[in-house]
Parts: sequence; C-alpha cells; structure tokens
Amino acid sequence: MQEYSSARFEPATLPRTKAWRHVLHLLAVDGTIAQITAATIDAANAAFKIAGKDPVLRRAVALLEALVPTSSVEELGAQLRQHISVLRDPITALEFVGAMPALMGYGEERGDSALAELAPLALMEVLAKTFHEKGTSVFEANATQSWECINATVDPEQKHLLVAAFWESFLYRCLQYFLSRETSNYVGENRRFKNIEDLEKWGQELRCHCGTITETFRKRYFSHLPD
Repeated sequence: MQEYSSARFEPATLPRTKAWRHVLHLLAVDGTIAQITAATIDAANAAFKIAGKDPVLRRAVALLEALVPTSSVEELGAQLRQHISVLRDPITALEFVGAMPALMGYGEERGDSALAELAPLALMEVLAKTFHEKGTSVFEANATQSWECINATVDPEQKHLLVAAFWESFLYRCLQYFLSRETSNYVGENRRFKNIEDLEKWGQELRCHCGTITETFRKRYFSHLPD
C-alpha cells in the first residue's frame, strides 16, 4: 500500500503577489480571522479550482457520500484487504480509517493539486471522530460493522453534518497549508502572537470560523461534486 502521512506535507511558501501581500498585511496589522480567511481563499482561488478537478479529492467526496461503490459490507472488507495484505479478518477501525487513502486511489491516480492531497487526512479525521462518537474503539475488530451502521442508519440530517465536517476539516487544513509558515514569523515579543499558546488559540478560532463558512466555500469551488 502507498505510504500516506501528514508528515510529507510542508507548509506552502507564498508567492509575493499583490493578493498574498494583502494576506501578510492582515496578519501583521491584526486583521480579523474572517478578513484573513477571506483574503487567503481569494489569493488561493486558482489552487482551489485545480483541486476541484483532482481525482483524489473527487474520490474522497464520493467515498464520503456513497461510502464505497460496493454492494455489501463483505465486499468492502475484501476491497480493503486487496490494498492492505497484512490485514487480519475482521479489520479494526484503525486499519479501516488508515485504508481510506488506498481506496481513494492515492498513489495510483494522482492529480496536480497539493490541496487535494489534504482530502484523505480530512476524511480520516471525520471517520475516526464518527467511530469515537459511536463508542467504537479504533482497536476493536468490527470496523465493517461500524461502517455499515454509518451507511445504513445515519439519517439525512446526520449525513449532512458528516459531509459538513469533512469540508470544514479540508478548508482548515488548506488554510493552515498556506498560513502556517507565515504565522510562525509573528510569534514573539511585540508581535501578533505572544507565544506558541497564543498562536494555537488563534488556530482553534480559525477552525471554528471555518465551520461557519463551510457551505459557502463548498458551493464556490466544489458545487460540481456530490453534497
């Protein structure tokens, strides 16, 4: 199976275009999170459009919406084991979540978007959280049963929340991809962030703000994908 880890992603080095200089100005002069988010999304407009065409992101959305194009949970288990030969039967929730990049075709069908490759991490985060909320230990060997439960019993409103959580995570990861290298330059005495704890608090506020604009963001760039 193709290795997949968040460690392989390095923060972006921002080009010094007018749009990105505006983002840096907002960071320097205590612009609000809403202002910085809006400016970053505008500056990354082309990158988000490319991400919307990337097969990795499209597959992530398809997996989340339809879960997997299989006719049974047993077939899903077999498909997982094709990607991870060392899996025992039945698989654990941890192995199940970790198999998502392989099911998305990661390493087989790659696009040109660095942002789209953040989608597996967002999907894995949402699935792990869902298992936790259902009281399923990631070490329990009943992942396919839990997945069937998600697919068959989640009502439409809950499914909508699941999809919204994915896009929130994806947007937050994209913003951090662009901003994290720069925000570290604003930590210290007489700077925007007094210390690392202050920066981390700002990141939490950024994540909360992402949740309020998720649907607008999705419709702007990804309305052609399943919702």
